[in-house]
Amino acid sequence: MLWEKWRTDLRFLQDFKIDRSVKRKSFHDIKTAQLHHFSDALVLDTLLHVICTCETDYNRIHSSLIMGKSRVILNNAPTVPRLELTAATVTTKVGYLPFRELPLQNIAEFYWNDSQVVLSYLKNDHKRFHTFVAKHTESN
Repeated sequence: MLWEKWRTDLRFLQDFKIDRSVKRKSFHDIKTAQLHHFSDALVLDTLLHVICTCETDYNRIHSSLIMGKSRVILNNAPTVPRLELTAATVTTKVGYLPFRELPLQNIAEFYWNDSQVVLSYLKNDHKRFHTFVAKHTESN
């Protein structure tokens, strides 16, 4: 029976291991380290995740997920452009967290967002931090 096979196979879980290391054991000298911060918003939630990429002198690359976060949006959700701004704001606020934990030096950072609203907002020098972002930053 399928249930009995599953139950007997549970003992193998104690040998199951996932390497959560940012740097592979075979990587001795890291040439570059980069953090890539991604943010996005959908109708139902906002998402962010951070990926660390390490490269050796021999051009070997290893990428690993460092952090992920999501926030479910309730029925009285703001517009998608506001959700995109929220996701980008939260991403920049939590961007410092991996630096406290990673054992790497001279990490380059890149922030990625596919929202034209957020990108236009960042390029706008005339009206830099309007009320929505200012209040959102204070409340979190």
